[in-house]
Parts: sequence; structure tokens; C-alpha cells
Amino acid sequence: MDIHEWYEQVTGKDSINAVATKAGIAPATFYKQVRKTITPTSAVRIARAYGRPPTEPLVVMGLLTQEDVDALASSGSLSRAGDAELVRELARRLGVDDGGEV
Repeated sequence: MDIHEWYEQVTGKDSINAVATKAGIAPATFYKQVRKTITPTSAVRIARAYGRPPTEPLVVMGLLTQEDVDALASSGSLSRAGDAELVRELARRLGVDDGGEV
């Protein structure tokens, strides 16, 4: 899949003007991009406007890998996890989870 296929899939039958307006992109600028190459900034704005993860078009464009996205997600999750959650996850991974409270 390339960025134009992604764009068609995400926006459906919405007009270029409607997509630009919804994403906060100048319609004249975006019209030129659709004919040539959609910029990463515009792609991220479209993703957000249509409720998609902003990393999705960047993976499609080859600017990020799925491994990059997964690493970002897991590092953020770990930093927000409480001590008890971390201990339970470690126990589960080590195979010593007895299902009890920590």
C-alpha cells in the first residue's frame, strides 16, 4: 500500500476540499499534494482528523517501521505502569504468576 491508497481508504469518497478542511490544510496546497506526493505533515493531520493513529501514514510512507511504533508504545506504557503492575507483568513473564495480589 502506498500513501495514495492509504488516503483513499481513510477518506473514502470525501472530496479533496472536504478532507483539507477537516484536516486543517489549505485546500489549494492539498490539491497539489494529492496530484503528486502527500507530505508527512498532511498525512498525519488527515489521520488525526479521521480518527486514525498518526503513526499509521508514517509507516505506510516508510518513515517509521512497525517496530518503531511498537517500541514507542511499550516504553510509554512502562513509564505509566505502577509498581504492582510491573511486578505482576514480570511474574507473568517469568512463569511465576500465582494469580495472587502483589
